[in-house]
Amino acid sequence: MQACADHKHGLTSIARERIGAEVKKLLAAPDPAPSVALMAQTGVLDLLLPNANLAVLSALLRAEGDQPPAWPRRLSALNPRDPATALRLSRTQAKTQTVLRAAIDNNWTVDQAAYQLGADIATDYALLQSAGGLDLPQDWREQISQAASAKMPVSAADLPELQGPALGRGLKTAETAWIASGFALPAPALIDMAYLAGKELL
Repeated sequence: MQACADHKHGLTSIARERIGAEVKKLLAAPDPAPSVALMAQTGVLDLLLPNANLAVLSALLRAEGDQPPAWPRRLSALNPRDPATALRLSRTQAKTQTVLRAAIDNNWTVDQAAYQLGADIATDYALLQSAGGLDLPQDWREQISQAASAKMPVSAADLPELQGPALGRGLKTAETAWIASGFALPAPALIDMAYLAGKELL
C-alpha cells in the first residue's frame, strides 16, 4: 500500500484506455468496495477518478442484492468528474453516464426512465435511486419491463390541426401527462391535452 501511495503518479504515464479497461474490470467484480477504498486511502482513486463518491458506491452495492454487477452503474454511483475523459469511454458508454446523471438530477420516476431510456439503463437508474434512499416497490422489475415496452397512443397523425412547434409542444405535453398517469390516460384525453397545449403557440 505504501508503495502504491509513493508511486501513484507513475499512473499518469499509462494510457487512459488501459486505465479505463482495468477500472471497468474492477467495478464489474462481485464486490469492488474494499479495493476502491484502498485506492482512496492511497490517493490513487482521486488521481484517476477525481471527486469519486465512495459512500454512494457502498450504498449501491447493498441495494443491488442479487442483481448482476454492472460497471456503468457503479461508475455512475462514484460520479467522478468527467469520467468519459478520465477512462477514455466510448461514445456509447459516455452517453450512458450522461443520461443516468441527467435522470438522477431531474429525479425521474422509474416509469419515465424505463420509457425514455429502456429497461437496462432504467434498471441501473432504479438501483442508483435506491442507493440514494428511494424505496422501490416489490414489483419494480416488472414495472420497468412494462414501461419500457409502452407505446404512446397518440401521434402527429392524430393532431392534424397542429404543425411545427405547436405540434411538438402538444405531443410533449400529452406524453408527459401519459407517463405521469402510469400510461393509463386514454387517447381522447391525450389528444385534448395536446390541442390545448399546442394551440397556445398558434
